[in-house]
Amino acid sequence: MEIIKPGNFGKTVAADTRRSEFDFSNEQFLVTNRKIDLLFIGDSITHYWTQQAYFSSDKCIVNRGIGGDSTPYLLRRFDAD
Repeated sequence: MEIIKPGNFGKTVAADTRRSEFDFSNEQFLVTNRKIDLLFIGDSITHYWTQQAYFSSDKCIVNRGIGGDSTPYLLRRFDAD
């Protein structure tokens, strides 16, 4: 499977702050063939939400929230994240 990396957006964009972290994490999921049970993508509400408090610990939960993100950039990073 090919890893999608949208790169940085090139100006002061909140989505750039966690791009390298997300790319590395995505590569690890592919290398280990680990199944993702729940994926959350969004802005600061998602970023700072403690999903583990609401879901069982045996679930693989991925948080792709970025504080300060906006819809145009979320849509551009959606497939990669």
